[in-house]
Amino acid sequence: SFSRSWDIVIRRWTQTGEEAFECGEHGKSFSHRSNLLWHQGMHTGKNPIGECGE
Repeated sequence: SFSRSWDIVIRRWTQTGEEAFECGEHGKSFSHRSNLLWHQGMHTGKNPIGECGE
């Protein structure tokens, strides 16, 4: 499942020291800063597409 795959990616970032970008609202991590900023727009209402699933 996607959620399980995402957990594996986050675990790899932790083990390899790769930089991850984390949402301060609930700790969800992203591989690119632009993805984090888009996601944070859902929390602030600045992103008109979708809602955070957390």
